Amino acid sequence: MKRISWIILLLMFVFMFFSSALTFANDNKNSYYVLKGGVYFPQNDDVKDFVDDGINLEVAVGKFTSEYFGAELGVGFFQTRTTEGAKVTTKFFPITFNLLGKYSDGPIDIYGGGGMGAYINKTEVTINADSDSDLHTSYGFQALVGGKYYLLKDYFVGMEGKYIWTQTPEQTLMGVPLPDLHYDGFVVTVNVGARY
Repeated sequence: MKRISWIILLLMFVFMFFSSALTFANDNKNSYYVLKGGVYFPQNDDVKDFVDDGINLEVAVGKFTSEYFGAELGVGFFQTRTTEGAKVTTKFFPITFNLLGKYSDGPIDIYGGGGMGAYINKTEVTINADSDSDLHTSYGFQALVGGKYYLLKDYFVGMEGKYIWTQTPEQTLMGVPLPDLHYDGFVVTVNVGARY
């Protein structure tokens, strides 16, 4: 019940933000969508020795309600795994909301910010040919910084660095006890998008 309350609260806040943003003049194109692709590097002692720095994919939409401030809503995917003993793979499907600050200079935007999210995670344990998995929702936070360069009037490329804090709960799969693991780490992406 507590998890559902947090999700409802997050969705209500996002809806109110983007609804109120519609009242601002839209003479300048201050909304955008962006595709992000890159790599997740686990950093916490719990998982930093996992063998794979996992792929990261994300799609997001955002809106700046002034020249300097805005917000972004994103959904994505990242994963990592270890093969020490049993093969353990953890996949995350984050739904995130970030408040952003921006500085523009000609065709270049520099931005930074942070926020929170619901990190839906699936942990799978494989031993020989048998496997077992479990699905949970955890909550987390993220801080980010990045830049955009407008190649054309409304189309941009960019890079972004993000640090996330999230974890999975304690669980037992295939008879293997897994403690609660912190998946704090860096995400580095190359981005392409457009404003409208």
